[in-house]
Amino acid sequence: MLMNRIFELRKAAGLSQKELAKKAGVNQTAVSQWETGRTEPGFEAIANLCTFFNVSFEYLLGQSNKRGRFNMTLKEEDDLAKLLVYEMNQEHYEAYEKLDQHGKDIVDAVTKIELARIRDEGDNTHA
Repeated sequence: MLMNRIFELRKAAGLSQKELAKKAGVNQTAVSQWETGRTEPGFEAIANLCTFFNVSFEYLLGQSNKRGRFNMTLKEEDDLAKLLVYEMNQEHYEAYEKLDQHGKDIVDAVTKIELARIRDEGDNTHA
């Protein structure tokens, strides 16, 4: 449904994929992939598309047929925030998976040190 909405909105605005890509802050390949359903836009691109087309998050994602204005509800803000966190976590996970064992050991060690520091700082604020 998302791919259809982006295509429909782009065509109605009389834009080429390249022109929409510029408005969304991505390259033309990304728009093409959205429209064919191969990928979906990320958080920032969704926000840019909603702003540019003056539609709600729910309309763009095909969850509503009411175009509305781009005034995000608290639920929409929460959904976008969750999407951003997911994307960030996915990016970190993919990078971690590319590391050799030595690199993974270093990342794990630093993570443990930082978690201990945060825990200790939390303990000190309650003292």
